[in-house]
Formats: sequence, C-alpha cells, structure tokens
Amino acid sequence: MRRSSSASPSCAWWFAAALASVLRDAGKGGWGRAATAASAAIGAVCFVLGGLLLFEPSGGVYEVSLPLLIGVAATLAGLMALVVVKLVQVRENPVAVGPNTIVGTNGVVRNEGLVFVNGELWRARTEGGEPLHQGDEVEVERMDGLELVVRPRGA
Repeated sequence: MRRSSSASPSCAWWFAAALASVLRDAGKGGWGRAATAASAAIGAVCFVLGGLLLFEPSGGVYEVSLPLLIGVAATLAGLMALVVVKLVQVRENPVAVGPNTIVGTNGVVRNEGLVFVNGELWRARTEGGEPLHQGDEVEVERMDGLELVVRPRGA
C-alpha cells in the first residue's frame, strides 16, 4: 500500500491534540476527575478525526477503516478510564507505610531488645527501661528514631 502523497497535514495536529489531551494529567495534581474524563473523551475524538484525515481518499484503495479507528479509540479511552479510576482509588486510600501506621500495633519479643511487629524486626525498649523477655507480647506506644517504645500488652 502506498501512502497518499497529499495526506492532510492537519492529521498530525489532530494526533498531537489527542496525545496532549490524554497525557495532560500525567503531571502532579491534575484538574479533577471530570476534567480527566473529558480529556480522555476529547483525546479519543481527536484520535478518530486524525485517523480519518490520515489518508486522502483516492478511490477505495487508501481509505482508513472507520470501525478499526473507532475500536482503537474506544480501547484507548477505556484504558485511560481504568487508569483514572485506579489513580483515584490510590489517592483516597489511607497511608499504608510509615511511622504513623506502626503505633498502636501489637508485636512479640523475639530476642532481648528485638520485637517482631508487622512482619519486621525492630529494636525496642520500654519507657521505664524494664527488660523485655522472649515471647512477651507488647504494644507499640511510639517511635523514637528507628527504635520502638513499647509496653507489655495488658499493662
């Protein structure tokens, strides 16, 4: 198949507009969910328009398949919608890591000075300096740098 020598130069602008519209929210923040959904829809429309202008019809040989173009645009818009939904879910979830998630959790003393909490071994001590014995259950009160301050559970 030979590409039409007189392909409309505006098709490149439509494809560029589609790409810019879909990727607009790739930076931080964005303009909100509705704007992102509208951006994905505009990107899909621009993709279809750019595809229609890609080849100048000269008979039936150089035509772009409209069903294929719409199918590809719908697939890309669906993938963009999935990405937006997942990004919103991630942003609305509480923080899953960090010092604020370990305070208040329970653990078990493994060795003297080491406590097993949330699948990790931490260096730990009690507020009053009482000794920790292997097998004791403790609750994390706070973090002091990279050391946990714990109290025996039930105390």
